[in-house]
Amino acid sequence: MRRGAIALVALAALGCDGFGRPIVGPVGDGDGGAPRQCESSPGCRPVPQLADDHFDVPHDPPEPTALDCDGDLVDDAIDNCLGVPNPTQGPTDCANASADCARLAAGETSLVGADLRGCRPGPIALPGDLSLHGADLSCADLAFTAPDGAYVDLREASVTSSRVSLSADRPATLEVSRTTLRSSAVSVGGAARLLAQGAIFEQTSLFVLAGSGDVRGDAEPALDVDASNLAQVTIWEAPARRAGRVRIERSSLTATRIDARVLSLYGVDVAASRLAADELDAQEIEATTSEIRTDRGAFASVSLSDVVFDRCVDLRFADSDLLGVDVPACEPERLHVFRSELDGCNLAGGAELVESIFLAGVLGGGPTTTLTARESELDGSRFCDLGAARFLGGELRCVHCDPDAFMEGASVCVSGTALFERGCPAVELAAACE
Repeated sequence: MRRGAIALVALAALGCDGFGRPIVGPVGDGDGGAPRQCESSPGCRPVPQLADDHFDVPHDPPEPTALDCDGDLVDDAIDNCLGVPNPTQGPTDCANASADCARLAAGETSLVGADLRGCRPGPIALPGDLSLHGADLSCADLAFTAPDGAYVDLREASVTSSRVSLSADRPATLEVSRTTLRSSAVSVGGAARLLAQGAIFEQTSLFVLAGSGDVRGDAEPALDVDASNLAQVTIWEAPARRAGRVRIERSSLTATRIDARVLSLYGVDVAASRLAADELDAQEIEATTSEIRTDRGAFASVSLSDVVFDRCVDLRFADSDLLGVDVPACEPERLHVFRSELDGCNLAGGAELVESIFLAGVLGGGPTTTLTARESELDGSRFCDLGAARFLGGELRCVHCDPDAFMEGASVCVSGTALFERGCPAVELAAACE
């Protein structure tokens, strides 16, 4: 109680708010020393507002960027061997590719190292597993439907300017581990799963599609990516009654766009990307210069730098470092930060800081926004039109107020908080915190 009383007296020491209006609360001695000239604090600034369509991603497979997908300078419309570079258009150039494609269309299921360039046999109903291990796909279009438990092996393959899809009503797997996919589209539908480990995705689209309505049990479409590189990639999940699942581990995302229902990121490096998910679970990730939209986001042991959140419904951070992160206003305490350090961040309000450090940042976005700081340290920060605040323990150093901060009749309560270099007289003090 004695520490709380000292803190109240200290914060009220200036006696008025700079506009001739008294501060409510006891007036007494200062905090033991004259306020020094604090370092320059950040100015009030609005949280960036992203356009409604900022996170929109294409819903269709990409079209070839040119009409010559095999690069032989012969237009696809007249090329006699699509997918096989043959500028001379020799009559036998396509023999190997045509033969392997015919074997696939005839139902053969062991095609290791097959030449499937330009193979477009139409939909294929698989009787069981299919091996395309090490196959060469260029300008191909392969669509498979699979029975329960089927496994399509497309490991260590080369996929360029191609489309590959797998659909199943019961669990089935399409694996593209250690495969390089460029300018291509891969989709899984129904209860099918796409599995990738050690893969390279460049300018490629990955689709998680809804089933036909006959999907049974708890099966769901899924995308599991591990130890892979994704550059200029689109990941899109179609709306469906049952949410799919997108899980990415130990991978890098560069200039990538994701729109999924449930997104899990573990040990991922994210750069210049846009992530949208109803539910986002991120652990041990590093993200820079990116934008995030999520309704329910849980972040643990993450490092975020120059990241903008599109909205705040329920965001939770633990044991994390946030540098230059912008978060719009939340409902009270819907932005929960535990044992983390925030430097140069702009939080519009609705925040709860617990055992955290807030340095050189901005807090506040309107008279209804709130801040609760529990055993936290705020240093060199500024309050900008923050409706109400509670400081329970911890420290306040060099805290500054915008002239309109706390001017809507809301109060600030301070309990057991150490105050240093006070710079925020424009507050209304509550006698005690609840």
